[in-house]
Amino acid sequence: MATPLIYLAAFLLPVLGFLMAFAIAKLTCQSFKIARTVGIETGCQNMPVAMSIILLSYSDHKIKGEAMLFPTLYGVLLIIDATIGISCYQLIKRFFCVDKGTDDDDADLPTHTATIIEQGTHAEKQRFKV
Repeated sequence: MATPLIYLAAFLLPVLGFLMAFAIAKLTCQSFKIARTVGIETGCQNMPVAMSIILLSYSDHKIKGEAMLFPTLYGVLLIIDATIGISCYQLIKRFFCVDKGTDDDDADLPTHTATIIEQGTHAEKQRFKV
């Protein structure tokens, strides 16, 4: 049976993984968009790695079952953490951003692609699905 400390650790570990990966990506001068992606991807990869190590390390089913408790809780709470984090990000972006007309989604497109999207013909715009 899981103690409250196990639940707390399973809840906080994904958040700390997201934040640490994001911080390291920003320290390496990555854009906000890339740092956000690195944070989410890195935080999500911890659970499958832990489960794989446990499944490959123990042959006794009783020990394996007990050892799988934390990664399973981690996986479930990871989904909850990510949903809360993404929802908060979207709410902040929607309601508190000063310039609501700009978005950084097109910031990584090459200049010529952005020009085609803005000034191109209908056929060129269709090529980029705008």
